[in-house]
Amino acid sequence: MYDIHSHILPNIDDGPHSMDDSVEMARMAKNDGTIKMICTPHHKDVTENHSIPKLKELIVKFKSRLKTEKIDLEIGTGMENHITLELPQNLADGTSLTLNQTKYTLIELPFFGKPNFIEQVLFDVQLAGYIPVLAHPERLELFQDTPTILNKFVERGMLTQFTSGSIIGLFGKKAQNLTQKYLKQGLIHTFASDTHRPTGPRTPILSSALKLVSRSYGTDIALKLFSENPKSIIEGAPNTGQFIMKMPKPKRTSYWKFW
Repeated sequence: MYDIHSHILPNIDDGPHSMDDSVEMARMAKNDGTIKMICTPHHKDVTENHSIPKLKELIVKFKSRLKTEKIDLEIGTGMENHITLELPQNLADGTSLTLNQTKYTLIELPFFGKPNFIEQVLFDVQLAGYIPVLAHPERLELFQDTPTILNKFVERGMLTQFTSGSIIGLFGKKAQNLTQKYLKQGLIHTFASDTHRPTGPRTPILSSALKLVSRSYGTDIALKLFSENPKSIIEGAPNTGQFIMKMPKPKRTSYWKFW
């Protein structure tokens, strides 16, 4: 599996508060079957409280510690970029980082409300040659209130990243139901952990969600969402249609039988 959204680095945003916790999270991810994880701290925390050089220095230290601990988890650099009017320029000047130095950029929309500049900024990001990957839409009020908005964004060539914990109910019934709905419609392109801690609902474990999707839609779909698609994003593969999800009808052994 490949994880494109994580807050695994210590003391840089709202993720873990110690390197030991970061190492434990990496160990959990590796043991769970994750091959590579992209570190995506919040842009605002990095630029306002730290710096890009400090982020890169921290990643070097983290990799060194993983090597010492013999944890064979590949680590890449990225950011979770909150949508602002400045985002296109920030991407151009390198103060907003893309996923693993590709054209794919992880973008977080507001949890509440809908600023009137969202569509224009996303269009400008695409116009500049970047591919938006919308972070955890199932947990945002915008999509919970008006689910069809996501269809429009996907039709325009944007990708979606859903949280693995959402489909197993760790973020509430609303997020779970919306994830199931979007999955059935083929509007999910990849799952990621959005991990923040080694305990609680935001661990780096992906396999529970993978098994649930596999049981409902088959192994091929599960592997596409947890391995093939995120790997393509990490490697910077051109967005030429390979992310289109042709979903079979869900098997009758549905979500609840998983438990």
